[in-house]
Amino acid sequence: MIYDHPLLQAKFQPEKLEALLSLHGFSFPPIHPIVVFTHPNANLNFKHPDMIPAQQLPLRLSEILHKNHIHTNFQDLLSTSSAFLSTFGIYYQL
Repeated sequence: MIYDHPLLQAKFQPEKLEALLSLHGFSFPPIHPIVVFTHPNANLNFKHPDMIPAQQLPLRLSEILHKNHIHTNFQDLLSTSSAFLSTFGIYYQL
């Protein structure tokens, strides 16, 4: 299926995952859909907290975790985010 808006697609995917997990007897974890643009030349001329350039991913994850009262070490979060982004050839320093 093709979606006109990437956030609509991101919000639909958890429903598919929930059905698959349920089918196999697993519980459904909380999911917060985020669209991350990884192309370094992506020009985002809109503002939406869950549609972000890759460089903002660690900060957005930290905000979501804090809002949901999930405490984690920011350095661990930054390291995990950095490792994930490096798979796309994106390297940065905060």
